[in-house]
Amino acid sequence: MVHVVLRPRDGSVRLAPVVSLDGSPWMTYDTTLLDCRPSELRLLDTAASVSRQWTFWPADGLGDTLSGTDSLLTASFDTTGIFSFQLIAVDSNHCNDTIRRDSALWVFPTPEASFIWSPDHVSIHNPEVHFYNQSTPKGLSFRWLISQDQSGSSFDTLLDESPAYRWEVPVEAGDYPASLVAYWLHHGPDTLTITCTDTSTVPIAIVNTYLQFPNSVTPNGDGMNDRWVIVNLLEMGEYSMNELWIYDRFGALVYHVENIHRLSDFWDPNQTSSPDGTYYYRFSAKNNFGLVKRNGVTEVSR
Repeated sequence: MVHVVLRPRDGSVRLAPVVSLDGSPWMTYDTTLLDCRPSELRLLDTAASVSRQWTFWPADGLGDTLSGTDSLLTASFDTTGIFSFQLIAVDSNHCNDTIRRDSALWVFPTPEASFIWSPDHVSIHNPEVHFYNQSTPKGLSFRWLISQDQSGSSFDTLLDESPAYRWEVPVEAGDYPASLVAYWLHHGPDTLTITCTDTSTVPIAIVNTYLQFPNSVTPNGDGMNDRWVIVNLLEMGEYSMNELWIYDRFGALVYHVENIHRLSDFWDPNQTSSPDGTYYYRFSAKNNFGLVKRNGVTEVSR
């Protein structure tokens, strides 16, 4: 903002402006302002001016020139560059004065913080995630804030460009916020500097990957529970090497499959012409953490 006061002196107007950018405290008009894109500069004449003429323009002349005659001129823009302003004011005594400030505002580009991570869904068995920084441009500084809990009340701070992070076990299933703050240091005139920042925050999903084995199946064709489905086997893909056996109550094998990787691989009692009753299952699988074996009983009921 520019606060302009008209003071008659020796038959002429004397302008004594002060400036403020983005709500900062008032400063003298000859203060050089540095800002990050997007920026807003407000120019305000609070004196009893009869007329005024504001002009705000990019110093290199390559952008649009903004002008106005109201007491308040707001310059909002989403471009980078060096900007200048001028005010010509006339008071009731027809006295006038001009104030011009070249290279008053330096606006620098803001970085774009962005990242991806792997795996998309983190297992409570192995609550570790790898972050891959995709921020632009190159040469930025970074700070990661990884939530230790779902509330986001406490964080671990990481400074590597593309770090790995592991939550302490046991950990509950849910969404855990992760933030990347990108910093871009710019040098203005003389020894002035400004750091422009951007933050990207996403929830990292930690999911329950414990296998859940159904104790019943109802193959009545309603599209619900028609197959004997092991919950979380397909969702996470942690147990791609697996094997399933289904036996009837007399011990006869009615279904066998290796390496289940789609819904249709699970047992459908209608496809094996299996009547209602009690059946027994045996399941084994391998993942990075060892061998999983499970035996149990399930009921077929239409």
